[in-house]
Amino acid sequence: MHAPALIALLASLALYLLVLALIAGIGDQDAALHALYTRFPAEPSRLLSVWSRPLFAIPYLLPAQLGYPAMRVFTVLVCAAAAWLTYLIARKIAPRGAWIAIPLVLLQPSLLAVGTDTMTEPIFALALAAGLLALARDRLLIAAAIWSFLPLARPEGLPILGLLGLLWLPRAVRERRFRAAVALLPLGLVVWEVVCVIVTRDPLYLVHTFPWTVGSSPAHGTVLHYVHRWPAIVGWGVLVLSLVGVWPSWRQPLLRLCIIMVAAIVLVHTYLFAFGKMGSWGFDRYFATLAPANALVAVAGVGWLDLRVIGPRLTNRLVALLLALEAWQAFTMVVFQPMNYLAGATRDALRVAERQLDLRGRTFVSTDHFGYVFFDDDSGSRLLPVATHDVTAPAVARFPRGTVVLWDDMIGDWWFHLSLDDFTSRGYRVLWSREKLLGSRFAEELERIPLLRNGRLYPWLGMSPTRPVHQALLVRE
Repeated sequence: MHAPALIALLASLALYLLVLALIAGIGDQDAALHALYTRFPAEPSRLLSVWSRPLFAIPYLLPAQLGYPAMRVFTVLVCAAAAWLTYLIARKIAPRGAWIAIPLVLLQPSLLAVGTDTMTEPIFALALAAGLLALARDRLLIAAAIWSFLPLARPEGLPILGLLGLLWLPRAVRERRFRAAVALLPLGLVVWEVVCVIVTRDPLYLVHTFPWTVGSSPAHGTVLHYVHRWPAIVGWGVLVLSLVGVWPSWRQPLLRLCIIMVAAIVLVHTYLFAFGKMGSWGFDRYFATLAPANALVAVAGVGWLDLRVIGPRLTNRLVALLLALEAWQAFTMVVFQPMNYLAGATRDALRVAERQLDLRGRTFVSTDHFGYVFFDDDSGSRLLPVATHDVTAPAVARFPRGTVVLWDDMIGDWWFHLSLDDFTSRGYRVLWSREKLLGSRFAEELERIPLLRNGRLYPWLGMSPTRPVHQALLVRE
């Protein structure tokens, strides 16, 4: 009975496995830090703090002990579970062709971009899908209990809980089960607070570990930023089908809730990015959290085309074309993103370090947090602060003789504000240095074509040009 869905799942996951094979890590510092904190939970803040996000950190504890590759594979399984739950929901609302929900979840570019690494968006998407499934099965209290834990995965959970409270409040006045559902919405936050008090003895622990200030973001965008980015966030296939599906979805309470959730989170992130609030950087990946909701609205669009507009034959052809476009767009946006090759470059540099030096017993300092991930050690991660140059440069001078430094001019410069001269002028000797183009080998070959050298065709091909990086290995004498 589930054969088409299983085939769709395996076919979609093949893209994830290909990304796993081609890319050593997605190049996001948050992924590296989440991996380190869960791999080495030396203090409560690495599991319970606002930034570490316990709904991510605690489930990842076991795979983390097997290493970074196991954590990446676990994320793929999380994405697969989110897609499967979305398919089960689709069977409730559109029994014919419900399998289409699986690729419509997994092939969204924003989800594939984080679906093979240690980011928190996939686990949020899984919890969101689990709550939607409970609601589709008329298990309102279970849905409320599941969704109450969304803030423990990502901050988007708070506006969703507020939204649910507002939407359910009118019925809560009349119906007991909705009153109980509204009462359950703070459950996850209460559990979080109780555990924090038990472990840390600090009732204000979550306040003390809150990682952002209200106006903390150095990046600012326009109010239309996410509107312009939406085709890249959900993919052209999901975009077209979800636009078709808005009208039929609005007449179904569950799908209407999906639309309202998506609109609310878009508005929240638009405000944060446009006005530079809460450390918002305008990333596409924020909306990987909503992949199940977007996919369900798109499924409704497929059903409406099938039954009301162009019939089964033309619908099948259109869906096949849109899925192929979706897969190509997701794959190219991930594989041809040059920053996704920074982790691999760091791994190569670490291999050079291990060939040239015995790193055992030495202080190891990485100006790219992936250095600690691939070194499988975070003993030095707290020695070099993420701060301005007037803080980091003096810290460099305090490291002992024999300290090994892994540096690059992207993360090392932007994240830690340290140049190569900051090390060499303070007693460090360069053991190895190289200039490298970040990007896939295919992208490097394409850039030899004169027509592609100016980069104007890259957006149309779903690609990004290669990007140079300067790496160095240093030792303090």
